[in-house]
Amino acid sequence: MRNPIGIALCGFLSMYCLTANAQAVYIDASQTGMQSNRLAYAFKEKLRRSSALRVVDDVKDSALQVHLSLMDVDPNSYETAYSIAFTFTQPGYPGGLTFYDGSAVGVCGSNRISECADSLAAQTDDFATQLRTFVQQAYSPHKK
Repeated sequence: MRNPIGIALCGFLSMYCLTANAQAVYIDASQTGMQSNRLAYAFKEKLRRSSALRVVDDVKDSALQVHLSLMDVDPNSYETAYSIAFTFTQPGYPGGLTFYDGSAVGVCGSNRISECADSLAAQTDDFATQLRTFVQQAYSPHKK
């Protein structure tokens, strides 16, 4: 038997997850320090260049959200620590249901900003792919 909440969620998300070539993603980022700013910018730019993901400026325009917190961890700004969390929300409904889907933490050195941004972008793409697959499988008319 299908999960009724999952079916309802899929109905709401299907227009956001299945109809567009690029999935809309909202990035909620907060950072302090020079390396943190560099990593946040590099990550956002990687997603902006993605053919699978489209960065939007308003959380209401996306079912997918990325929450990124960064801070430089040493006084010389050679490293930044980050925490990334993924959520999805029923779009278009203020106060709609938000679901947590996972998170990661890490430290990035100043000479590895591009590689760290690539890693964060890959994690975001994995999150978007998992959500799209879930919606497609749960909402598929061929399932019994």
